[in-house]
Amino acid sequence: MSQRFVISDTHFGHKGILTKPDRGAMFRDVHHMDSHMIHQWNSVTNKRSIVYHLGDFCMHDANYTEDLLKRLNGHIVIIAGNHDDNLPNVEYVYGALKKRVHGKSVIMTHIPIHPQEFYRWKYNVHGHLHENRVWTNWRQDATGSVTGTIPDKRYINVSVEQLNYTPTPLEQVIPK
Repeated sequence: MSQRFVISDTHFGHKGILTKPDRGAMFRDVHHMDSHMIHQWNSVTNKRSIVYHLGDFCMHDANYTEDLLKRLNGHIVIIAGNHDDNLPNVEYVYGALKKRVHGKSVIMTHIPIHPQEFYRWKYNVHGHLHENRVWTNWRQDATGSVTGTIPDKRYINVSVEQLNYTPTPLEQVIPK
């Protein structure tokens, strides 16, 4: 059986993402960032792997994206994110994918689902928030920043910043 992996928000080829504190501190330029993520990706996956990428895959032109896809292991399924406008020759869907993991209903999205949707799902595996989380006791300040102290365990953020820039087995991110 093929192993299933998840990851989100790679933003391959995106110079602007290096202004974020986590990425800017770790990578000197886009080439360094992309090379590191390609290495991490290929170090844990193989040709038979299925990699669910939960949005914001590449922020570059179609040729760059095509070349990048040839360099990455696995069958890649992308749930389109808010920056995935032009994804050539890759399987992608808009909205969500549902899966069963450890007998539990899981929905995979780019943006976290509304809390009222949890009557259908046990967990929401998502991206979009990068280094942030969904909180049970969230507060929004005057600038619009959301903070909290208690993570909502129903939401599982698989943005690269949460996973050491490495695809992670789906069965590993879902509690048993």
